[in-house]
Amino acid sequence: MKKYLLFISLCCLSLLQLSAATPSTPTRVEKKRFSNISEIKFDQSYGNIVLRESDSKQVDLEIQYFDGKNHQSISEITLLGNSLSIRTIHPKDKRNDNCKIDYFISVPRNTALTVDLRYGNINMSDFHGDFIAQLAYSNLKAETFFCPNPTISCKYGTISMSAVEDLNIQTSYSNVAIGKIKTLKVENKYTNYTINQVQTIAAESATSYGNFKIGSASAIYLNLKYADLIIDNLETSLKTKCAYADVKIKNISKKLENIDLQGSYSDIVLSLDPELSANLDIHLKYGDLKVASKYTTKYSLSGKENNKLVKKGVIGNKTPTANIVISNTYNNITIK
Repeated sequence: MKKYLLFISLCCLSLLQLSAATPSTPTRVEKKRFSNISEIKFDQSYGNIVLRESDSKQVDLEIQYFDGKNHQSISEITLLGNSLSIRTIHPKDKRNDNCKIDYFISVPRNTALTVDLRYGNINMSDFHGDFIAQLAYSNLKAETFFCPNPTISCKYGTISMSAVEDLNIQTSYSNVAIGKIKTLKVENKYTNYTINQVQTIAAESATSYGNFKIGSASAIYLNLKYADLIIDNLETSLKTKCAYADVKIKNISKKLENIDLQGSYSDIVLSLDPELSANLDIHLKYGDLKVASKYTTKYSLSGKENNKLVKKGVIGNKTPTANIVISNTYNNITIK
């Protein structure tokens, strides 16, 4: 885990060094204006994109070249109907020699955007158009996405956004920070996620070698391998398989409906709202169940044989309104 975090840090450092080595004053600047554009496509490498939405009906583009006296870098612009394509071309022998092109672009609201970005940064204001991004060794910083189902793929980078309704995201060797989101569909390897507020997180495949740190969540459906899950407040549902992945929930709401957690070599720690009452169904192998004395527990079945522990009953003082089903091997379950 430490090796991959160090690798990410080195990648980010390389981006910073590239930016620091590039002169602050562009070699030359071009300004262009386009009308009747509904779609913009960027194919960008070794440079940044700064995008802002405006009330104008025109696209305003400023191109800043940082490519020395010989003007060796090219911004290739193509218009096809209502589609504007912008492609950066650097001489092959100059790609790592401080050649860079930065784009500052103002677009009408609801303009669709597709970005293929390598070795650069994209900084965005609130955005309403369709959005697809493929990032490599690059960073994305955005305010609020109002568009339906933006799609992001990121390798060796960072993603930061204030808010988004629904997001499809695929990441590896990256870091992701989201303020508020409704639905997150994630495919993750070697990526840490920090989310303040989310309604639903779902993953079709296992997420591995990256932690999830969540403020509040309504429903979570994850398959974790070597990836810890920490939740400040869980409201209704958790269904998770975890291997070598610790789970810690600091508060489980009285609105809880169900927890279905299957663990192996995973430390599981839960804290329940005092007003919550739930049916318990606990199965442990080579582990123990520890329940704090502040909880009232009544077991209808409690037995241990051949390092297997089974406990079924009710936790709480009221009629159960939720089900908590947990199995774990080679580690403990703690309700504190």
